[in-house]
Amino acid sequence: MLPVQRMFNELEIKNINTSELCKFLGVANSTVSGWKLRNSTLPDKYILPICEFLGLSPEYLLSGKDSKLELDDDNVLLITTLQEKQLIQNFRYLSNTQKELFVQLFNSITN
Repeated sequence: MLPVQRMFNELEIKNINTSELCKFLGVANSTVSGWKLRNSTLPDKYILPICEFLGLSPEYLLSGKDSKLELDDDNVLLITTLQEKQLIQNFRYLSNTQKELFVQLFNSITN
């Protein structure tokens, strides 16, 4: 499977519209549609943003293989569930004011 096919497969699995990805990448819908129609090689500058948006490692997007665990610098497991991925994706679409309110609310219920 080509990386572009894997990307569209992940969008389908996660029930994410292509238009959401386009908005995140800042490209026209026709750009991403063109990648699909031509089975194009994904442009290098979009590999990491696509991975970030879909919650994938670059290794998985490019090769279909993935490391067992993704850990941050403090050895904390990164995004472990679909619900966590969706929460982070939704957070990215909030305005700065909404983000600040969300963080305040989160801090108030976790302290």
